[in-house]
Amino acid sequence: MAYQKITANRAFEIIKSDTTLLPDISWKSQQANGNSWLARAGSTNLVLELEDDNGDDADITGVEIGYVVVNETSPATATITKIQASGAITVGNSLSVTAGDSIAIYKPQTQGAIIVPSVSSGSFIDIKVKTAGGDEVVFKRCAAGQVLPINVVQVFNTDTGANFTGVALW
Repeated sequence: MAYQKITANRAFEIIKSDTTLLPDISWKSQQANGNSWLARAGSTNLVLELEDDNGDDADITGVEIGYVVVNETSPATATITKIQASGAITVGNSLSVTAGDSIAIYKPQTQGAIIVPSVSSGSFIDIKVKTAGGDEVVFKRCAAGQVLPINVVQVFNTDTGANFTGVALW
């Protein structure tokens, strides 16, 4: 029996979201010293004020509306809806953030990734995804380690099992 050979160069732990695409991890915004920015005190769940390692305002040159914000401290994602003159970023859905959280900004995923779910051994899970072609579909009874060989740009929170964890591969 033939099997599909998968060779991936990049991987990202999936964060489920009904509103935000997977990040394109090949493009991470140019951040201070190559590190992620920090959420500044005064940031709220909808407006992020970012600073570099020295406490200076973050230089968000190149960041655009529609890009994906990832809170790397307590994994959560949101989509940028506005960039304010002050450099603060407004996001379209509540993003759990506290001062000092590590924040990264990526372009949104458009090409898609294959995904590999992780679930308890012997159990199965439903996974709702959006494909690179824009189709929304629920894969039923996926097993741990099973590769979904489609180009996925989003894994939804709604209609995906509560205990879903997984990895996106490019």
